Amino acid sequence: MDFFKDIDFTDLFGKLKDLFGKLDPGDFREKVKPAFGQLRDYLRKTSGLLVALTVFLTVLADPAAGSTSSARLVQEDVRTLVDATFMNKGLTNDGRYFYTSGAISFARYTALAKYEIGTMKRESYKVFPMTWDLIRKGYDNIGGLSYYNGKLYAAMESRNGQAAPCIAVFDADSLSYETSIELNAEWFPQGITWAAVDASTGLLYTCAWPSATSIHAFKIDEAMAHVREIEVTGDAALDTICGGEVYRGSLYLSQDVVYERINKVLRVDLETGEASVHFTRDSGREEGTAGDVTVYEKADGSLFHVTDYNGLIGVYLRSYIVF
Repeated sequence: MDFFKDIDFTDLFGKLKDLFGKLDPGDFREKVKPAFGQLRDYLRKTSGLLVALTVFLTVLADPAAGSTSSARLVQEDVRTLVDATFMNKGLTNDGRYFYTSGAISFARYTALAKYEIGTMKRESYKVFPMTWDLIRKGYDNIGGLSYYNGKLYAAMESRNGQAAPCIAVFDADSLSYETSIELNAEWFPQGITWAAVDASTGLLYTCAWPSATSIHAFKIDEAMAHVREIEVTGDAALDTICGGEVYRGSLYLSQDVVYERINKVLRVDLETGEASVHFTRDSGREEGTAGDVTVYEKADGSLFHVTDYNGLIGVYLRSYIVF
């Protein structure tokens, strides 16, 4: 019964009412067909009728995401219930698999999972991958992820930034915890939410939450020694950054624009520190939360992939072609 004691059921039922109350009858016909398509696909993949039905209802009730003037949404994969808890936080890839992290903060529940990129079949997962020592220190989320040399580097999050900023390392094959490194709290007084590794240099980048004017770089192969602070300039501010990935010498950051359905992916020049909006995304729900971003060129031409959490039971993995 301890699992349920912290749940505010009034708030939960209010969110459910809000979720289905926002369904616009005007676009009901347009949404029913793709929603039935999602239901059909999940019935083929799983024998769990409840899962299939929640996917159907989530797609039907959530405002439809779409393309913008700077990016075309080409694919959307939705996960609900337990599946959603595997991927509502971090996202990265190694060229074969997407790796994801998820959490239910009030229950101190965390998870890691890996999915075959082409089929999105879940290959493996691990629940409660953190050690009890990390949990006792106050960490309740495995945040943004980045893959490097067979390892997953994860930004560890704690409620209200109570625990020290920390990078945890997990084995990408087994998803098992290996070690963790605490960072200088003076640079990150409210913790960190993302980590991005440049495979060509072995540098890991992150910044302070919820806003920052600089990005810090650490050398992985030298016990996470601090090597550089990059002052950020340009027309994009580092506010509420939820994920990052390095691609061809540039750092791409997923920004959650609070209470807006249009979110952003920023680009930071790692040489100059100049930041700009690389593209905008229509995420559908204003109350949802933008998640991590990873970069991988798929057969359909999409390059950028971002997770969006609808705030209740649904997580979307969305893929974009940028104009």
